[in-house]
Amino acid sequence: YLSTPVSDGILSNLNEYLYKIDHYWGEKDHVFVTIWRQTTQANEQCALPVQICTSSPAKPEDAWVSRLNWDHIFSPTFLSHYAYGYVNRNEGYGSVAGQDPATLPKIPNAVAYNASPAASFSGNGITTFAGWGNTQGPGYLNKTTRPSHIANELVTWVHGAHTIRFGGEFRHLQQVFRNNNNQSGTLGFSALSTALPGIPSGDPFASLLVGAVDNGNVSVHNVSKYGAQQLAYSLHVGDTWKISSKLTFSYGIRWDKFTPTYETGNQLSFFSFAPNPGAGDRPGSLAFAGNKWGPASAGVRYPETPFNGAFAPRLGVAYKLNNDTVVRAGYGMFYTQAFYPGWSGGMSLDGFNPQVSFNDSLAGYQPAFFVDNGFPAYNKAPNVSPTADNGTNGPNYRPTYANHLAYTQQWNFTIERKLGSSSIASVAYVGNKGTHLPSQMQPLNSLNPSLLTTMGSTELNSVFQPGQTSLYGVNVPYSNWVQTLNTAGTCKPTVAQALVPFPQFCGALFGQNENEGTSEYNSFQSKIERSFSNGLYLGANYTFAKLLTNAASTTQATSGGQVIGVINPYQGSRNKSLSPDDITHTFSLLGVYDLPFGTGKALLSHSRLLDRIVGGWTLSSSIKLVSGMPLFFSNSSLCGVPSQFTAACIPGISSGANVLTQSWSGFNVNRPAFNAAAFEPASLFASGNYLGVGPRISNVRGSPYRDTNISISKRISLKESLALEIRAEVFNVFNNHYFTCDGQFSDCIPFNNDPSNAKFGQWNGTVTQPRNVQLVGRITF
Repeated sequence: YLSTPVSDGILSNLNEYLYKIDHYWGEKDHVFVTIWRQTTQANEQCALPVQICTSSPAKPEDAWVSRLNWDHIFSPTFLSHYAYGYVNRNEGYGSVAGQDPATLPKIPNAVAYNASPAASFSGNGITTFAGWGNTQGPGYLNKTTRPSHIANELVTWVHGAHTIRFGGEFRHLQQVFRNNNNQSGTLGFSALSTALPGIPSGDPFASLLVGAVDNGNVSVHNVSKYGAQQLAYSLHVGDTWKISSKLTFSYGIRWDKFTPTYETGNQLSFFSFAPNPGAGDRPGSLAFAGNKWGPASAGVRYPETPFNGAFAPRLGVAYKLNNDTVVRAGYGMFYTQAFYPGWSGGMSLDGFNPQVSFNDSLAGYQPAFFVDNGFPAYNKAPNVSPTADNGTNGPNYRPTYANHLAYTQQWNFTIERKLGSSSIASVAYVGNKGTHLPSQMQPLNSLNPSLLTTMGSTELNSVFQPGQTSLYGVNVPYSNWVQTLNTAGTCKPTVAQALVPFPQFCGALFGQNENEGTSEYNSFQSKIERSFSNGLYLGANYTFAKLLTNAASTTQATSGGQVIGVINPYQGSRNKSLSPDDITHTFSLLGVYDLPFGTGKALLSHSRLLDRIVGGWTLSSSIKLVSGMPLFFSNSSLCGVPSQFTAACIPGISSGANVLTQSWSGFNVNRPAFNAAAFEPASLFASGNYLGVGPRISNVRGSPYRDTNISISKRISLKESLALEIRAEVFNVFNNHYFTCDGQFSDCIPFNNDPSNAKFGQWNGTVTQPRNVQLVGRITF
């Protein structure tokens, strides 16, 4: 039994403890228990007085990890392994500690005063000011915990030529949110509030001094604590059958089930196709989980239909042709869990917590309100109603089919061959196909591009005025539609908005957990390894591959915080293309050489003193060569197509045109990388009626990646159980660079990729890491 801290204060803010129990009961049972705890508290620094400090401690944490393993031997051929694990991570997001509510600034009519209100300043082009305040509040009121329980059982039975394994697993996954942010309010001050109309004047700090608020918002948390839960079950059975000394056959099947996420107390809302009484009974409303919300109740805990068909067969065969050659082949299906992007776990509280905001008028010259008067009156009550999201971007849309788990089918055929006494080579074909992959391709609220041939962007962007019932031959969708959109202020009542399937919602209504993506991967892979008798090892790998998909990360862009699809859903066939991280050629070489000096070596082996100095050194090196990844282009600065088409303007590439202006070898960063003349002319997009015919991902590839690393190390035995290792490492020996967006090997474009932009092809200034040398010393005991 060990009850000693592993470390106490490794950093000034880190405490870590590990407890272990390792016990044998007789000859048949072995129990091993570990309990690990880590606590972290970030250091707090702020240049402002604590009352208006902007700091927010970086995620103070209290993490627990507990594990139990129990192995039981029923007989020499029948074994059981049981495991249970509990994981919980407490993560806080509070304001800087030490803020006394009695001394904090207060905005009248705020929800609460447990945090400093926040202020921001928009300058007049001459003076600007840093913001102040932090509305998070105490950390215990703003934290997330993730308690999860996992238990599994594996039974192994050896019966003659069969080794049979069967078992299952249960998971209870949770995420509990506590959020009380922005109850004290956030204010924005603008120069316009103290300016003369039409004259460059005014000052945001002057607006503060007179209390003229350009914009403000405050959060109401009727539900401040809620939790996402998901249950998972799996069963599996498999057999490895050694048919003969040359032939082994493996087969089995696995079944998985992940429930959609649900909220513990049914405090959850989502999109429904039910009639919306606030939109003329058009379909599309806000529904609330369970049955306790009256007419707004959905009658179910989640919108998805549970999927029970995740049966995944596995097959494999290995055949020894002779003592030097083995042939292997295999096929398997592999399901993953129900996926919800982001941190919300699929949860939305629309309707429960009103979003309260106030904005200026008269083009910014009329303040929203004055500080000494406080926030204007607002409704704090929840709006548990099917109409609660009318005029907003819309409810959280979770498609009914989206619990169909994503899966891949994987297959391979491999030949392994022993060459001589010290070399091994293999060649393989490896492929896989992904189905029901997470995607963002099928928004509900989108217009068909065919409209662009009958109506131009001028007509589509025209705005209905109050009382107007028809515009350019398009009728208002329902009687109070113009008033609803003008009151909410999320989007304007344009002709394009009137034509979308759900005009009461301004957003495109992408499925949060949409799973319409597919992928195809095919590759040829080869490997050779050789060990030499003099302490030298060499290994080389080469892969030739192609990856096609319609579900890559570039399938969506953003415009003003709103998700905009790259390819319109009515043009879905254009989505399939090369993946942005497709790599055609990959070659790597690894060499390790034990230097021939010291005891047992060819040179200087008879002197113990020299052995201490020159013996035991190992030199290693790795080389990696990777071809460039595909690039993508978009006329983002010259795309006037209304956002309701949920599509980017992607120019086509002229047949036979050379997009690259220069070779990546010896690339001159002072010259543009791309040739704008190779694309459809910008004039085609100027009218705002054209989306382009270009591919989502092009066949043009970025710069290749080259990397060479060298390391030399020595191990020195100090005692029987004590050793010292010293090592010198040089990364990127030749100081090669790979153009990237963020300094790392990435699937983005490190150049301006808008052919209609004057800076098209200009480098953004970021590359991979330069040469790096480090010295390492390590003691093992």
